[in-house]
Amino acid sequence: MHPRTLRKIITAHRRWLARRGGRPADLRGEDLVGVFLPGVDLSWADLSGANLTCANFANADLTGAQLIDAILVGADLRGAWLNRADLTGAKMDAANLVGANLAYANLTGAKLEGANLDSAILVYADLTGAKLDNANLVDAGLFGAKLLGTQLSDAELDEEGARGSSRDR
Repeated sequence: MHPRTLRKIITAHRRWLARRGGRPADLRGEDLVGVFLPGVDLSWADLSGANLTCANFANADLTGAQLIDAILVGADLRGAWLNRADLTGAKMDAANLVGANLAYANLTGAKLEGANLDSAILVYADLTGAKLDNANLVDAGLFGAKLLGTQLSDAELDEEGARGSSRDR
C-alpha cells in the first residue's frame, strides 16, 4: 500500500473515532510489511489477514481491532493497547509485546512462539489452543486467562503470573 493512501485511511479513521465523519479503517488483507506506526490509534479497525511482518506499533492503540489471521511475525507491539482485540489465528512469532495490554483479547489458535510478553497484561484473555512455545511470559498478568490446550513448551513463566489462570476450563 502506498504511504499516502495509508495516511488518508488513518486520517479518515481518526475522524470516525471522533464522530466527525470519516469511516473505520479497513486494512483487511493489506501488505503492510515493516510499516512504522508507533502510537497510532487504529482502535476498532479491521486488519484481518493483513501482513504486518516487522511492523512497528509500539504504544499504538489497537483496542477492539480485528486482527484475525493477521501476520505480525517480528512486530514491535511494546506497550500497545490490544485489549478486546480479536487475534484469532494470528501469527505473532518473535513479536515484541513487552508491557502490551491484551486484557480480554481473543488469541484463540494464535501462534506466539518465541514472543516476548514480559509484563504483558493478559487478564481474561482467551489463549485456547494458542502456541506459546519458547515465549517469555515472566511478570505477565494471566489472571482469569483461558489456557485450555495452550502449548507452553520451554516458555518462561513465573509462578506469580500463572496464578489465577485456567488450563482446564
